[in-house]
Amino acid sequence: MDDIHGIFRDLKGIPSLGSVMASIVYVEGSAYKKEGARMIIDRDGCQYGMLSAGCLEQDLAARMEQGKIPKDPEVIIYDMRGFDMLSWGEGSGCNGVIHVLVEWVTPKVQKELAALRDALERGEQITMIRTLPEKGSPSFVMYKGSEGNRFGDHWLSHSAEQKLLHEATYRSNERSQRIQGTSVKEDIFIHTFQPKQRLVILGAGRDARPVLELAEKVGYYTILADWRPGLIVEDSCCPADERIAASPADIIKHIHWQPNDCVMIMTHSFQKDREFLQGLIGKQLKYLGILGSKQRTKRLLGNKEIPPSITTPLGLSIKAEGPEEIAVSIMAELIPLSKIVHGVSKEAVARETLE
Repeated sequence: MDDIHGIFRDLKGIPSLGSVMASIVYVEGSAYKKEGARMIIDRDGCQYGMLSAGCLEQDLAARMEQGKIPKDPEVIIYDMRGFDMLSWGEGSGCNGVIHVLVEWVTPKVQKELAALRDALERGEQITMIRTLPEKGSPSFVMYKGSEGNRFGDHWLSHSAEQKLLHEATYRSNERSQRIQGTSVKEDIFIHTFQPKQRLVILGAGRDARPVLELAEKVGYYTILADWRPGLIVEDSCCPADERIAASPADIIKHIHWQPNDCVMIMTHSFQKDREFLQGLIGKQLKYLGILGSKQRTKRLLGNKEIPPSITTPLGLSIKAEGPEEIAVSIMAELIPLSKIVHGVSKEAVARETLE
């Protein structure tokens, strides 16, 4: 999931004035985290989010304490490839060059982050386009929402913006990318912030809890639904953001289904699984998985062929046994889906994961 969700959660809001925001905008070679990773260091030195296993954070905190963070946004380059005693690469386990955009949290940045948070909470996808400044040069940033929402600097004409986004889409389906040699003079960094991915679990059996626990750790918004109120209420410590106790038909009607939703049917009741499946067939979802064998799923479909939109059995084939291991296999299958922008097929994700 996008780091920004965890930062907003841990800060319980937006960063305070005088904090420093650092974002990875380009990686050459390998690195612990990739483009789009972001962190905040507040005035007291507390850190939210992460860029590496700790080495970059320590340097940035030291720069901040020593007053070496420039007034204007600037890209700092960390070369992790060396192995001499003075190099960044010594003992880091990385072998890449990491470009980090560093900037102070000003009232303008606060306003933009608040607008970003509000848009993401509404379920809106936000694309950020910003210049990558050279030392002393100005930096501009604008945000464009999937629902037409716009904020930040208005430094691009509509035609230039459309051309840039077209170039970005043509080059990659990744959420983050640096683009050089564009239709504008500056190097550009484009990042697409996605709203929290929703994971809907249909069936509140004991094997749902470890899936919910892992999903909560990696940043999903979780909905747990079951026709048995006792199971929904019984495990009050189960980390579900939303709980629904109703019949399968009413659950299907109650939830406003979105194309980015991941849904799992795991009630352990053949009849209830069938009811849920019948209600979901034809809906546009990012992922629809069913617990159980392909033969069982085929029976749920009335012995019809299983369409490519349905994943069965749930999870990657890692010889998982028991609820906890199965939960790991399920999350391993879902995580690659959360890394790309809307509209990319499941087959494309599978190809990218294998490569």
